[in-house]
Amino acid sequence: MRPENLSIRFEPSEQGLKGILDVVERLGSMTNVYMTMENGSKIVATLPGDVIVKDSESITLIPDQNALHIFDADTDLSLLYTE
Repeated sequence: MRPENLSIRFEPSEQGLKGILDVVERLGSMTNVYMTMENGSKIVATLPGDVIVKDSESITLIPDQNALHIFDADTDLSLLYTE
C-alpha cells in the first residue's frame, strides 16, 4: 500500500487501520502522517495539505481497495491478479 492510497476517516468506524499519530509533517499541498497501529506496526500516509490532525491523536486510515496489492508469501505471486 502506497502512502497516497490511504485516506483519513474522522467518524468512528470498526473498519480501517486504527492507531496513534507519532509525527505530522506538513508540506504545503500535502501532509505526511506517521502512525503506530494498534498491533504495533508503523504506517505512513500522505493526506491533503488542509487536513487538521496533530501528534498523539487517534485516527483511522482507510485503504483504497482499488490500489491493494496482495501477494502470496511463499510464491510472491499476486493473489488478486492471475493470468
